[in-house]
Amino acid sequence: MQWVEHARVMPPADCAYAHAALAGHPRRAQHIFERAIEMRELIWTIGTALAEQRPVAGKLLASLSAAHAANLGHAEIKMRFGSYIWVWDPRRDIAAAILGPITLSALTLLMGKDLLRTKRCAGQECGWLFFDTTKNNRRRWCEMRVCGNRAKVRAARQRQKLA
Repeated sequence: MQWVEHARVMPPADCAYAHAALAGHPRRAQHIFERAIEMRELIWTIGTALAEQRPVAGKLLASLSAAHAANLGHAEIKMRFGSYIWVWDPRRDIAAAILGPITLSALTLLMGKDLLRTKRCAGQECGWLFFDTTKNNRRRWCEMRVCGNRAKVRAARQRQKLA
């Protein structure tokens, strides 16, 4: 739930509701957590294929589509910020409220972006995937503040060692 709130998957009030609702049900919480990890691995596998410019296996896309279709059954369309969007209410289904926006985001990226801009961070021991939005398409790190700075410090130390 900390990650869900940090990533703004759900509004804070919905996160608070889900957290309280799951507090007394550790097995249910564990099941949702396991489904979230499975979804993370599925999306990461698809993203890795894209970053390596390999075709994505049809069964992976089918799994993502099926997960999204299942979550969509618990959503409704509402007006937010001047346009209609899919909204999941954790009071109806907590797992769908968590996983629905994630599967929707993954599918939106797959269907609406230049997939050649999907990259894997060049940071040592990182492996995160990111979508390069730079004009020249030359971004190397998931976050300059973290992996980029570490790489630059490492390179500077190496130059000092050689000098």
